[in-house]
Amino acid sequence: MVLDAPIVASWFQPDGAGRVLRAEYEAGALEILGPRHLPQDVLAALALHADADGDLLGRIGLEIERLGFHLRDASTAELARWIARGLPAHRAAYAALAAELDLPLVSDDEELRGLAGPRARSSGDA
Repeated sequence: MVLDAPIVASWFQPDGAGRVLRAEYEAGALEILGPRHLPQDVLAALALHADADGDLLGRIGLEIERLGFHLRDASTAELARWIARGLPAHRAAYAALAAELDLPLVSDDEELRGLAGPRARSSGDA
């Protein structure tokens, strides 16, 4: 499945909504894909919402590398279709990748899920 950055960021918070997904991923029961900018988006989300300092973000950055997500970008044509629906490019990249690979998209962003249609799930439904 494709996870958006706030869901992955929740993996590093004590009461994060995505911690169940992390446990499944680390047990080998789940494959996670994301656009190439996923690590940067996760760190930015944590910096904004978790009062994380540089040392903590550095440790989380190393942990993201250790987790070894499959990172790739959707085609430019697919990305353009999602941008045309009204999503900013950084959010459209998640929907475009899920659509192109015919995978579920997990996001707690209602607008993104609404545009992504039946392939989209919230973290509680994943």
